[in-house]
Amino acid sequence: MIVALAACLIMLVSKYGFLDLASQQVSFDPSRVAAQIVSGIGFLGAGMIFVRHNLVNGLTTAAGVWATAGIGMAIGGRLYLLGIFATLMILVFQSLLHRNMKWLPNQLQEQVFMSFDADFDALTFIEESLKAEEMVLINIKIKREFDQQKISLQLKAGGDQDFYQFIKRMNQEPSLRLLEY
Repeated sequence: MIVALAACLIMLVSKYGFLDLASQQVSFDPSRVAAQIVSGIGFLGAGMIFVRHNLVNGLTTAAGVWATAGIGMAIGGRLYLLGIFATLMILVFQSLLHRNMKWLPNQLQEQVFMSFDADFDALTFIEESLKAEEMVLINIKIKREFDQQKISLQLKAGGDQDFYQFIKRMNQEPSLRLLEY
């Protein structure tokens, strides 16, 4: 939604934001400015997006930066109402759809990657830890190698406290080799 709103905003700024400068004596293409801003912000946004263990991070941040550029272009093009409206819409979208909203119960989902010694009963340990912290296992992937077992978990927690208690419990296990979240 953020990208769609920002694209709409940038298009409107390109088309209508510079009408007050046009005359018979002046010939220019004001859409070039918008095009260069869009490509520059797109380049910056691409640097904010990371893929790690098939999990994409930074997409909303990149879209937010792009939308902010569109708002700036609207304000710079004297389309004040459009810029204010877009700002309000983005705030509404973010507050309604953000995953850590307090009014949405049990919505905190986390991805955890672990590596244990091959001879350790990691599955039982993880099950006990999940029960102790009242967390729900959504998905698990286990890959066994020569001297280790790699485990990927997708979890649903009641809040930050439950998740960090789970992580703390995992870190106390001597057979744990790697923990990423």
